[in-house]
Amino acid sequence: AGEAFAGEASDTIGSVERVMQYEPKTKAGKAASEAVSAPFTWLAKKADVIGEKVSDFVREGAEKVGFEEPTAAKIGAGAGTVANTAVQAAPALVTKGASMLKGAAAARETAAAPRITPTLEPEPTTQPIGQPQPQGAASTPAAPTPQPAPQLTASGAPRQPPSTVGAGPLPQKLTPQEAKAAEYARGLGLDWSRLGAGTRKALTTIAQDATALERLNPAAVKRQALLDSQRVPVPATRGQLTRDPAELRREAIVSRTEAGQPIRDTDVAANRAVQANLEALRGRAAGLKGGLHDPVNEEGVPAATPSIRAPTKLPSQVGQSTRAAVLEKAKWSKKAYDALFKRARETEPNARASLQSVTDLLTENPEIQHLGWVENWLNKGARVKAPEGGKPVAMTDATLKELSDLRSTATNISKTGGKEGYYAGQVARAIDKAMESVPAGAKAWKTALDAYKKHQREFSDQDTVSALASETKGGINPKIPLQRTWDRLAKGPVENLRQVKRTMLTGGTPKTREIGRRAWRDLRGETVNRILEGARKLAATDEKDNPIVTARALEREMNSIPRENLEELIGKANVRELKGVIQAARSRTPPGSRTTESGTVPNMLIMAEKILGHFPGGQVVVGAAKKVKELHEMGKAGETVRRATTSPLDEAAQKASTGPAKRAQQYRDLESGPSLPP
Repeated sequence: AGEAFAGEASDTIGSVERVMQYEPKTKAGKAASEAVSAPFTWLAKKADVIGEKVSDFVREGAEKVGFEEPTAAKIGAGAGTVANTAVQAAPALVTKGASMLKGAAAARETAAAPRITPTLEPEPTTQPIGQPQPQGAASTPAAPTPQPAPQLTASGAPRQPPSTVGAGPLPQKLTPQEAKAAEYARGLGLDWSRLGAGTRKALTTIAQDATALERLNPAAVKRQALLDSQRVPVPATRGQLTRDPAELRREAIVSRTEAGQPIRDTDVAANRAVQANLEALRGRAAGLKGGLHDPVNEEGVPAATPSIRAPTKLPSQVGQSTRAAVLEKAKWSKKAYDALFKRARETEPNARASLQSVTDLLTENPEIQHLGWVENWLNKGARVKAPEGGKPVAMTDATLKELSDLRSTATNISKTGGKEGYYAGQVARAIDKAMESVPAGAKAWKTALDAYKKHQREFSDQDTVSALASETKGGINPKIPLQRTWDRLAKGPVENLRQVKRTMLTGGTPKTREIGRRAWRDLRGETVNRILEGARKLAATDEKDNPIVTARALEREMNSIPRENLEELIGKANVRELKGVIQAARSRTPPGSRTTESGTVPNMLIMAEKILGHFPGGQVVVGAAKKVKELHEMGKAGETVRRATTSPLDEAAQKASTGPAKRAQQYRDLESGPSLPP
């Protein structure tokens, strides 16, 4: 160990001496060289003296404790070399360590700086997913384009033509550098118009160098483009972007030190950004308006302006609003057909219809005739039809007004249940069939009957809609509990979901449609909320006690909702955005486990400490070596932090903006500009 340690230190001193052996040729150069090297020459001489004294001292101590002369000489030489190296390297390491720590502090301030977030509107159906938002500016969704026969989108708005963004030639009016950068992005499969503003700017700057774009790591560029294109950009370290094992190893080691706080801050910020994107998507789906800022500050005080990251309603509130929307539509529908029947009675009181369907029912089920309300109606009709003083005649037809009254009675009795309620339901259906034979001339009755049949198809024949519109007992829906409404719709048959959606968003009045839109937005917001909150459960926390949401957990929760249901609820565009956020969370999680620091240097120091600890003054040598190592590690940590918090794109852009290509471009701009006056 002594030989290896001494050899390594000797090589270091030799390499420094060889570099310092350059001799300038001019007098001015020689004078400057002497002035610069004077303090280092003095330090080297002092280091030689200290090294020789430490070597002799340690060698004598080794001989006293029983080491043979050759072994003691080697131990003394190693200790002297360590002391010599420590003295000569201290100024350089102190300078480098201070520089790196300064860089780390600057990186920490940059990571801690607040991000200006844009203000977004809730409905992004006309905006391509991944379109970057200008910092500090409000986004204005495009006006919907009406179609001859509009179909409903997931938000209840008329469906727009499919987006053509990214399909076709590059955008016009690009500078030469932008066109070159856009062509490079297209070669990687990226859409220039959907890239984040920072990514576009960096690529445009790099394009000033003719070969700089080709030297980039394509995989790292694609990862950074994905992270930057989110509505809330997701930060990542260099190692997470490049997947370089050496970079990841250094970042993992330094992140556990005090100097690695900026790396930990980056991880915390990335975790919050992933969740912020989901919170923003949840708020927009729920129709919230405002900015992307937190709804409350660290003290729990609400923000001064609205935030789309505010939480949505509770599951029971979502169920209540859904049921209220369906009931409101059902009440309006019943009120509408009741008004039509009233008008038909008043305008066409003598219109008649055949009783054949009712007669067939009574013939097949004679016991129905003995129900009091049926028997009374039949006897009354027979007496009315019988000639004066003659024998009652069995009825073969009746006025539509009479049939309507009998159906109303039967419908009310059917709600009481039991045997009589069951038969009453059969009578009501037989009357409905009889009323279908309405004469062609009875237009008012036909209009009323059409409205009634439409009501029945929507609120009786559709199971889920019927369950939501059913009567409540004590404010509790006996068929669908309020807190289970979302589960019943989101995870049941997609056709049931579509039926409820049509009921809430179409027909009726502006009031019923507005109530329906609010309820539908609640269902949409709850959908994203279930995915986010499900991923937050049983999750680990970061150093600020925030739950760490992983891509695997988000994907598991998303897949728990059938794909067709998910697309019907929040729309295909929002599903793509949701998958993009999950992909962003996955892209910054490198595969494999983290590595640990090599123990070679620490083990050598421990061994040297054990050997030299037996000699008087040996601890001084060990302490000097440890100080050198600490300064060296501080320098390495600062450099690692600087690299970790500087993406490859930013680094390449910085080089391009200050390199020869930039200067050449400036000269070309000057040459092509207006000539100076004489």
